Amino acid sequence: MPAEAVMPPGSWKYRRRVVIWSLIFSGAFLVYLVERRPEAAVTLTLAPAIVAGALGIIGSYVFGAVIDDKNARSATQ
Repeated sequence: MPAEAVMPPGSWKYRRRVVIWSLIFSGAFLVYLVERRPEAAVTLTLAPAIVAGALGIIGSYVFGAVIDDKNARSATQ
């Protein structure tokens, strides 16, 4: 039985949309800070935090998918 039969329909569609828009927002905010105020202390503080947040979003998306697929497989057995 495929894993899609166990998961609610469209759940990954919405998750993917949230992840993509979060990364777009993070990237746009980072570009804005670096272009407008490259030497400001706030930019030097927030830029690494924005990058770390984007990496956290990507990591959660990837490893969350792995865990979700594993749970879906174990639910069918």
